[in-house]
Amino acid sequence: MRQKHQYRITVEDEAHLRTLVSTRLNPLYLWLGLAVATVLLLFVSGVIVMTTPLKRVLPGYLKESQRTATQQAIMRIDSLNEVLARNQAWIDNFSKVTDLRRMASDSAAYTRTLGDYNPDSLPGASPLEKRFVSAMEEQERFNISVLAPLDADGMIFLPVAAQAQFTVDSRKNTTATILIPSDSPIQSIADGTVLAVYQSQNPGGYAVLVQHGRGFVSSYMHLGTPLVNAGDAVNAGQPLAFSPTPDRRSARWIKLRVWHNGTPLRPAEILNPGI
Repeated sequence: MRQKHQYRITVEDEAHLRTLVSTRLNPLYLWLGLAVATVLLLFVSGVIVMTTPLKRVLPGYLKESQRTATQQAIMRIDSLNEVLARNQAWIDNFSKVTDLRRMASDSAAYTRTLGDYNPDSLPGASPLEKRFVSAMEEQERFNISVLAPLDADGMIFLPVAAQAQFTVDSRKNTTATILIPSDSPIQSIADGTVLAVYQSQNPGGYAVLVQHGRGFVSSYMHLGTPLVNAGDAVNAGQPLAFSPTPDRRSARWIKLRVWHNGTPLRPAEILNPGI
């Protein structure tokens, strides 16, 4: 029969020649006891480090005040970077809008970058901005009624079609309704670059947006099949689309809008007389 190993742990007082502690352990209990002691030692060490100032002397550990200051500095830097990027984008956009030397093709290039911006990330208008917009709207009402005819000085505009006529109700509106005789194609009122061509749900048909020189933009709606694409350069009088489909009364008509540096104008006042 194989003999089992036994281990004895004895503590003696040699001065008085007596045994204080004596116990026997087999190998299994010995190793189990060592494992339990190691786990308890690690647990107690962790508790001491986490609950006492001892943790502050560990390598790489920051003081509470330093860690708080660092977190606040990081948040401030992120906020400043966001504000800086927003202000720079506003400055870049303002410089483009106020650049009097820009060509008609420049606006078409600007529109290709609109997909890089997320409208949801823009902040809401502040009270000061709302007051500014309200004041500008009052000023623009005066510009439309008094100064709008003067904006066309130096520009030559052509009719959208031969013998086209404005409706009486739309002669004083910024969105003009123009009656198109027979099957005449719709023409550009001035030289420029096509910004967009798309199908419009209201008032229906196709729509074409054209950038002209000196900050003028024209929009043609309720058109037939378009003859141009976005980015095309067009001349004054060049066909943009086929005549629109007649309505229930067999009348052909389109909607025309014109802006000058963002200000809506009355198309009837800037096109050639008699249109």
